[in-house]
Amino acid sequence: MMRTRSTPLRALAALALLFVPVLLSGCSTESKVLARVGDQAITADDFLDVARANPGQYPGRPDSARAALLEDLVKRALLIQEAKVRGLADSVQLANMRRQLEDQLAMRSLLEKLAPRDVPVSDAEAKRLYEWRASEAHLFVIFTPDRRGADAALAELKGGADFSAMADRYNYTGMMPPHGDAGFMTPGSLVPPLDDLLRTAPLGQLIGPVESTGDGWFLVKITERRPRQQEPFEQQKAMLREMLKQRKQKTLMNAAYNRLREQYKVRLESDGPQALFHRFNPNDHRDSLVAAMGGLPVPPPPTPEQLKQVLARYDDRGKAVPYTLADALQDMADPGKPRPDFAMVPMIEQWLESNLVQRVALIEARHRHLGEEPAVQRQVRERVNNMLLDAIYSAEIASILSASEAELRAAFERHPGGFVRLDAAKVMLATFPDSAAAQAVTAHAKPGGTLRDAVNAAAPAAHVMEADIKFPTQDPLWSRLEATIMATGPNEVRGPLRMGAGWLVLQVISKDQGPQTFENLPEQVRLALENEAVQQRREARLNELTAQLRAKFHPQVHPERLKSIPWPVPPAKS
Repeated sequence: MMRTRSTPLRALAALALLFVPVLLSGCSTESKVLARVGDQAITADDFLDVARANPGQYPGRPDSARAALLEDLVKRALLIQEAKVRGLADSVQLANMRRQLEDQLAMRSLLEKLAPRDVPVSDAEAKRLYEWRASEAHLFVIFTPDRRGADAALAELKGGADFSAMADRYNYTGMMPPHGDAGFMTPGSLVPPLDDLLRTAPLGQLIGPVESTGDGWFLVKITERRPRQQEPFEQQKAMLREMLKQRKQKTLMNAAYNRLREQYKVRLESDGPQALFHRFNPNDHRDSLVAAMGGLPVPPPPTPEQLKQVLARYDDRGKAVPYTLADALQDMADPGKPRPDFAMVPMIEQWLESNLVQRVALIEARHRHLGEEPAVQRQVRERVNNMLLDAIYSAEIASILSASEAELRAAFERHPGGFVRLDAAKVMLATFPDSAAAQAVTAHAKPGGTLRDAVNAAAPAAHVMEADIKFPTQDPLWSRLEATIMATGPNEVRGPLRMGAGWLVLQVISKDQGPQTFENLPEQVRLALENEAVQQRREARLNELTAQLRAKFHPQVHPERLKSIPWPVPPAKS
């Protein structure tokens, strides 16, 4: 067995992947700077963020643990400075990355301001939901993405159409259940206002159309309510509070969505959705075949004039801004954004509006200068630093892929007595068609007794055999059992062990095993040692490189300032 070693290299590799949402902001005073490396300051806030993200990574006494973490942060900063000097990352790529990160994090900051994640939920609210969940209702539902579809379905229902037939006609396959029958649902499990209708809608009465902002329009019918058994309140309180929190967050998000849509006067051109519909729906025999096979028809490249076609508009500070086909195609090409369902105009409308609201949300974040907030800038810097760190780590450390025979032998010698070789064993075994019989035999095995005694007591019809095996062996049975035999002491019984279609119980009578020699190591052990040796070489290269960089960049480190940092570090303030 090879022991696991915790090394600065592994800690640094973990830091390379680190990204922690920064919850602390504001300018750091000089007293909070723990180290300076080139143009980078390592602050107490940086230190706390990394410590919180890597709990247990730095064990031992507080002084030594804090010192080890600061040392890793200094090494990280040295590598980042060297990556900058070498120009290992493309400057244009870095600039684009910074801009994209600023936009993403500014958007996140705006959404957290408009719809905070830490929404308060009282025990009284959780108790009320618990009481509501003492009953459940049988729900039938028809969903349409726009009001026009809901009104059309309602008109047909009022004209005598069957609800199930209308549900199958208007609902999207896979999104809604067949015939609109959602079964018995419990309050707290649906979007508003459906959740409230489970409790309040009169039985058998058609309700709607009702809107769930951001989702669409619903026609609802409740046919039955019945009592529902549930666990005591205290056992469910945490879950109920989380359900209420998510519901409140969705309500806040919907309200924010509507405010942005209204504030920026988001509106679709009358022919905008239709233009996308006709562009991506088959208009000839070839495209019809593609669509029939489940693919999307590929329209010809748009002309310059077509790219300028306005699909929607919004206002920004009193000026109308067009959203063109070129903008839509750019959004469709973004892998981080969903593509519309081109088969239905209402879904295209919903996609267009959602895209525009995202655009105006980013504009609002820029107007508020949220991308310039210290917390956002710090996160941007750390993401970019991780990219630089990855570049130099790949060039200088990860490029070490092999180890010499001498390094393999050194790795082997670091584990004295850690490798055992099995030469021979004498065993007794019995097989069984089911695990219950094998378990019964194992239960009857007694210290000092034999497997044959246990079989006679629990399953006398079973066959017991003895075998003398030499290792290494070509027999697949004994190859599979070699590790089990090595781990089993003389006269010890092991089982049940699954073997093919049956079960096996094994007793080791005697065995001959001893230290493994380097020359006769199995291939899988050599591979494990090679991996360890490569890691050792990488660690040595890291230490060598960072020593060179210390002489080059002359980091200023203030270990005495670590004493003011509590250890273990406290949770971040929300």
